[in-house]
Amino acid sequence: MFGAPELQRALDNEELFLLYQALVDMRTGLPLGVESAIRWRHPERGVLHAVPFVNDVPPAGLAPAYMRWIVRTATRQLAAWRADSVDVGRISVNAWPVSLGRELIDDVLAAARDAGLDPALVEIESQPEATYDPATFAALRQIREAGIRVALDDFGEGDLRFAWLRDAPFDVVKIPVMFVLKSGQPFDDAVI
Repeated sequence: MFGAPELQRALDNEELFLLYQALVDMRTGLPLGVESAIRWRHPERGVLHAVPFVNDVPPAGLAPAYMRWIVRTATRQLAAWRADSVDVGRISVNAWPVSLGRELIDDVLAAARDAGLDPALVEIESQPEATYDPATFAALRQIREAGIRVALDDFGEGDLRFAWLRDAPFDVVKIPVMFVLKSGQPFDDAVI
C-alpha cells in the first residue's frame, strides 16, 4: 500500500508514464483508437503495473491530480501522433469513479483545447461498479453531453444487464473475452 506522500512524489518527480494499447476495427483492420495505461517508474521497486498503486490514489486524495496528469499526457501524445500524420483515432483514459464530475470535464476540455484536439477524440472509461451510484451515472451523462466520449469497461462482470444499456450514456461498451467464453457453448457465445 502506498501513501499520499509517496504517490505525490511520483507525480512531482515525473516517475509516472503512460503506455498505449491499440484498439482496432476487426472488420477493416484500421485503428479506432488507443487506450492509455498508467505505469510508475518507482525509484526502488522498478516499473510498477497499475494494480499495485491505482487503488491507493483516491484514498490519498490524489485522484483529481492524477486524472489531470493522465488526461494532459494522453492528449499531448495524441496531438504529437497527429502532427506526425499518424492517425490512431481516439484516446481512451480510465477514470476513478471519484474523479467523474465537473472538474474532470473541465480538465478534458482544457487539455483537448491546449492540444488542438476535438474533445470527442478523448474517451473516459468507467468500470461497471461506478455506474451503480446515481450521482456517478449522472456525471457520466454530463461528460458525454460535454462532447467527450464515454466507455464502459468490463461489461458482464457484475450485476449489469443488457436491458440497462438502453438508458446508459455510453458510446462504447467493452465486453471482456472471458464473459463471452464462460458458457463454453460456441453457438450461444456467437449470439452474444
